[in-house]
Amino acid sequence: MFFPVYDVNFKRGSSEETIVATGDIRNDSNKDYACALFKIVIYSKHSAIGSGVIKIHDFKLKTTKSFNVLIDAHSKLIPAIMRYEILMERGY
Repeated sequence: MFFPVYDVNFKRGSSEETIVATGDIRNDSNKDYACALFKIVIYSKHSAIGSGVIKIHDFKLKTTKSFNVLIDAHSKLIPAIMRYEILMERGY
């Protein structure tokens, strides 16, 4: 895995209609990125319930950065979150 993630947590956003995902992501790839974009998708037992975009600036090799991303999904769904995926969309 080129971008392992750690300590991912979910909490209510500033309104009941949003969830905030926080955590850490590490650059174990073979290059530095001025900016890297990742998509996070959260799932209940049966389906995707929301997604958001994680933007990491100055993501150098072997560094770990914290992220905080807003997901457009009702906060009452937090207990239903069974898993998540974080996928790199692009980087430069």
